[in-house]
Amino acid sequence: MWVGKFTTLNTLSFGTYVGGTGTEIFNDIELFADGRVAFAGSGTGSLTEVNSAASRSTGTDFDGILGVLNSTGTGFNYLDEIGGAGDDRINDCGINGSTIYWTGSSADGFPTSAGAYSSTNSGGLDVVVGSVSDVGGAASYKATLYGGGGDDIGSAIKRVMQTQCD
Repeated sequence: MWVGKFTTLNTLSFGTYVGGTGTEIFNDIELFADGRVAFAGSGTGSLTEVNSAASRSTGTDFDGILGVLNSTGTGFNYLDEIGGAGDDRINDCGINGSTIYWTGSSADGFPTSAGAYSSTNSGGLDVVVGSVSDVGGAASYKATLYGGGGDDIGSAIKRVMQTQCD
């Protein structure tokens, strides 16, 4: 995955490659107010994690990738490859303060957190929804699964700013 930040039209502030020796797919990017860049995707390679929050598989299947680049693009505040025994993907992320919220899909064995709505796969692909601190760490990681017997995929996540819809 290549992540770049432009200061103005056609003026590159920084660009950097994120990935390993496998296939990486970039799905979403968010910008913190202080210039840091959060990103989400999936990949088959092995990344050098920074402040890992959750376990990853050791096979060649897809695992979700979450990360936060510092504001100059010279290092990671957080980089994590998250997954279980099957193909796991992170499709979208959003930020609120210092928390990254994300969603995707899991085939089997995705790491969930204590008190999760569901910690086991219901068959096929299940939606996975989670959050983690912008600096990672296992204490900040939360994730749960949702799904039925077929394929369920989390495609987008959005912060809701009201409690009533008209």
